[in-house]
Amino acid sequence: VTLTGPIAANGFLAYSQSLSQSRQAYTFSGQDENGTARLYTVSLADGAILSQPAIGTDYFLNSFIAYANRCSAEADFGLAVGCAGDTTRFTNTSSPGAGFLWNFGDPASGAANTSTEVNPIHVYNNPGAYTITLVATDCGADTLSKVVEVPGLATPPFADTTLACEDDFPLTVNAFSSGATYLWQDGTTDSIFLVEATDIPLDLSVEVTLGACVAEFTTFVDRAPDADCPCLLELPNAFTPNGDNHNDFFRPVDQNCRVKAGSYILRIYNRWGEMVFEGSDPDASGWDGNYKNNPAPSEVYFYTLQYISETDLGDIPEERKGDLTLLR
Repeated sequence: VTLTGPIAANGFLAYSQSLSQSRQAYTFSGQDENGTARLYTVSLADGAILSQPAIGTDYFLNSFIAYANRCSAEADFGLAVGCAGDTTRFTNTSSPGAGFLWNFGDPASGAANTSTEVNPIHVYNNPGAYTITLVATDCGADTLSKVVEVPGLATPPFADTTLACEDDFPLTVNAFSSGATYLWQDGTTDSIFLVEATDIPLDLSVEVTLGACVAEFTTFVDRAPDADCPCLLELPNAFTPNGDNHNDFFRPVDQNCRVKAGSYILRIYNRWGEMVFEGSDPDASGWDGNYKNNPAPSEVYFYTLQYISETDLGDIPEERKGDLTLLR
């Protein structure tokens, strides 16, 4: 006899029943390994002929024992991952499988974290690694888990508006994001873009690709108001202390630059390294060309200047060094 129908692997069903030439198959009920009711069929093999007893007489099968392999459900699936916030599509390739239970490993999604659809979809709102589990059931069950990395969009690398002070140029606009590629509006593909003072005002854009995620970021680059920028004190390279009221003192030429109290120090040295002048008040006249109450000789001197502008939020002083010529 030949058995058809689902029976658990290495399991058996024992029955007493009769088959004959006129009744070559018998169907009976039973239970599989999970206790689920099933129908099983015992039949003569193809081409078999009952020769004894005589035709028409039942051939009694005493307590036949039937074995069969378990019907199996092999879970398998593929998926097309989008970015965080996009739709991820799952393709079920299980075999045979009569029922399916998906768990998307995303408890934050609430009831949407599970599905019984054959080919479901799911939206991962946050980037990260997720463990996806599929249980395929038939008369048995099979479970498969896969870990998927859901990428996120690159973090906006800069503000909508970028204001730069004069001393900031050339300005480096940085769009770096680990593992990303870049495409700026001029076709360059570096993670940074240099903006010269002559380029502004400038509408700047970059396309950042991170895995399957593509995002475009823009910023408007312009010059910051002077009041918002650390000021730069400019000093001349020569002066003529001859009493004609023109260029008689060595001092910064821009007196509109306000500095923090106590941060201003101007020192002047002769060629032997002697300090011939020291001033701590940016509003004072400066060096008048005298040293120890005597006119200093006409020659080249050296200066150092330290100060912190009132608009500078830090405590690190601006440092300037240079030489000056005293002319009489």
